[in-house]
Amino acid sequence: MTRRVLVTRPEAESRELADALRRRGIEPVMAPMLAIEPTGATVDDAGRYRAAIVTSGNGADGLAAATTRRELPVFAVGEATAGRLRGHGFAPIDAAEGTGLALVELILNKVRPDAGPLLWASGDEVRVDVADELGRHGYEVERVIAYRAVAADELPAAAGRALAEGAAGGVLFFSPRTAKRFASLVAGAGLAQRAAAMTAHCLSAAVADAARSLPWAAIRIARRPTRDDLLATLDDATASDPD
Repeated sequence: MTRRVLVTRPEAESRELADALRRRGIEPVMAPMLAIEPTGATVDDAGRYRAAIVTSGNGADGLAAATTRRELPVFAVGEATAGRLRGHGFAPIDAAEGTGLALVELILNKVRPDAGPLLWASGDEVRVDVADELGRHGYEVERVIAYRAVAADELPAAAGRALAEGAAGGVLFFSPRTAKRFASLVAGAGLAQRAAAMTAHCLSAAVADAARSLPWAAIRIARRPTRDDLLATLDDATASDPD
């Protein structure tokens, strides 16, 4: 019988992830908890920045829409985001280890505070305020809000059916906001107890904490906050349950 897993990422990010799941013999069930809306922000004088900072794949798309300066150096939060930037033609790119704080540390090691202002392309909500973190060390960071993430107001139909029929064995969560929204919508639909037969696969401990309001059979946390490590939690041999 084919395994099924709910995918809660926004639609654009879900396509490549769905392909990766199918290669593992897992059928993805799309259940986006956020819709991405570009703001149309532009940066007319990108050449005055020492480098750009991007903390998500959507930020990479937003930076590409905001400026034509593809030679602008970019610091990316992780390899997946770096890949999105390369797809848009940006170079050079330095990638951190997948967290906002790791990205801050990378910039501290690579750029002097007096080297020039940094441009941060972000969403309207962020988990780590990069401008604030770097500002404590004397860096000038200018933030442009390139997109907004709008929360789903109801459980997607395919996800609701999979939960009601007990047809999915797990859910992939990449952010605390997504996990919290999913839990709220599932509870609101009267399906909370269905989670008792499912596993929550979480990118980090913070994501797992946001998902705990549902009575999961198990919660798996990626060893590192990367997509590949999250997918590895789908294999019992590499997964571990938190206390």
